[in-house]
Amino acid sequence: MTKTVVLIEPLLRGSRLQIVANFLSALAGQAKVVLVTRKDYASEHFSELIVDAGLTPQIETVDSDLGGAWMRNLTSDECALFVMRLAALARDLDASGQSASFVFMALDDYLAAYLRHALVLRRITRNHELYCVKYRVEYLFRLNPGLRLRSFVLRVLTSMALGLSRARLVTFDERLQPGRRIAGVLPDPWFGDFSPRKREQGRRMLGLADDAFVLLSLGKQDRRKGFDFILSLLPELMRKEGVVLAIVGRIDK
Repeated sequence: MTKTVVLIEPLLRGSRLQIVANFLSALAGQAKVVLVTRKDYASEHFSELIVDAGLTPQIETVDSDLGGAWMRNLTSDECALFVMRLAALARDLDASGQSASFVFMALDDYLAAYLRHALVLRRITRNHELYCVKYRVEYLFRLNPGLRLRSFVLRVLTSMALGLSRARLVTFDERLQPGRRIAGVLPDPWFGDFSPRKREQGRRMLGLADDAFVLLSLGKQDRRKGFDFILSLLPELMRKEGVVLAIVGRIDK
């Protein structure tokens, strides 16, 4: 019987969408994939990465557009909508005698909300496997000296979320080794043709000298991503010959 994998990705934008596309590519022909996401999931990027690539899974939506958000943390009420949808899927699977792997694709986006529903998720998935993918996990093996309290709180919340729901962690950080709580380490999710030829084409298109030192800030530009630090360095950067700062993404005031 074909394995069923249920991917839970509420936002499905930007890097979150890219990771889902990578999962779908890896699972093609290996499993039946169900994607649970927002009702306004369709986008030009979704068509490019998933539809045009022939990777479209069975899609189940919840009755929320998340306020049209591109990237933000989910509220407990929003997370509850996804839990309800998963409960219905789990009941159908249980009735047919099938087991599945439920995979939350970005615990970073809803850690606190997930924790509130952890025991319900444990009951829902009692006949299945439950996994959580998390991007930022450095606090699990060391406490940031400058953010010691925050690191400690995140470590506790993550451990509680995994423990109460009986989920296993999947991460991109190779410093964490597979074990009882850690299911595995994924390879770097970014791929492409990064050849010297592509470099030359890109620099020519942007009018950059071949020997220019390019600094890139990619994604949402806000304090959490360190944009204030970049701004503080601008005066010094502008004094250095051949240094170019490229910013790609929305700048929050």
